[in-house]
Amino acid sequence: MKKVINLLIAMCVLLQMLSFQTVSAEASEPLSEKEILLEALGVIQADEIDQLRTKKVTRREFAGYIGNMLGIDSTSGVDGTRYYKDVAPNSRFAGTINTLYEKGILKRDSSMMFYPNDVVTARDAAAILLEIAGYGMLYDDVSSYVGNSSLLNSVSGTELTGDDMISIIFQALEMPCLHSDNLEDFTIDSNYLLMYDLYKLERINGVLQSAEGLSIAADLSSGEDEIVIDGITYPKTFTGGAELLGYEVTAYIVDDQDNTAIACVERQKKNKVTEFPLEELEPVEADLKLRYYDEASRRTKNIQLPSNVIVVKNGEVISTSLADAISGKQGTVR
Repeated sequence: MKKVINLLIAMCVLLQMLSFQTVSAEASEPLSEKEILLEALGVIQADEIDQLRTKKVTRREFAGYIGNMLGIDSTSGVDGTRYYKDVAPNSRFAGTINTLYEKGILKRDSSMMFYPNDVVTARDAAAILLEIAGYGMLYDDVSSYVGNSSLLNSVSGTELTGDDMISIIFQALEMPCLHSDNLEDFTIDSNYLLMYDLYKLERINGVLQSAEGLSIAADLSSGEDEIVIDGITYPKTFTGGAELLGYEVTAYIVDDQDNTAIACVERQKKNKVTEFPLEELEPVEADLKLRYYDEASRRTKNIQLPSNVIVVKNGEVISTSLADAISGKQGTVR
């Protein structure tokens, strides 16, 4: 396949029909990479993100999100057992809290109090995440290690807001995981991250070349539920993708037989892509020169195409003039 080095224009005439993965009908602002990943993993729900970002997270709520993170059935620990005096067996998070205690992730002191309605502190949240990552095998009290970890760098205060919680969980997923059956034989591998230990999840970077049946490269296509990054096809579980065609992206891939992509986001500060609607393109007088109105700067801008440019329209190299290929069309020039 001939690669386009100098400039590539993809006219996605169906782009206006496609949904944008990072924008939820329930969220007023586009989701961040952290939010996209945690939503894809089922830790948080899209319809709660607006409210969650700024609210204080209680200890029982944090236990619930950790339960989501670990795939704990909230009814599994509901058997009448009471590990904490202030967690009633029939309360909403009792099953999750009990299971987390049985797994050694939650601790208790002689008071046997959990204080479920108190706001969770950053240090307590970090200690719980370190237990999940296996560091409790090294320390009788893993909270003593919290200050040596980088987890607290991602939070803004001593008490967690939802935004802080999303940040600290995301950072924990990127943290090397300690895995061992005993203290005599343990390893900390910088490449063995908690996200892989929990979900067999790997992160790849590359150029998104095809998605939702649209492509920026000749002779390269994908199905509706596939993406192509650097020539490799991955099935996908998320909605959208075509809005990132031609961009450097980060994708989260499950390391299994199918290598399924569960999320794909733009790599910030890695892209030099010019994009504008066809409606803003002035009549093409010469195939090597484009003029368009840039709404952001309120100026007309010029793009001089190199003589060896290849123009791809929805995955096919056009054989007609550029003017004929885009005349009367609706979509995006990228």
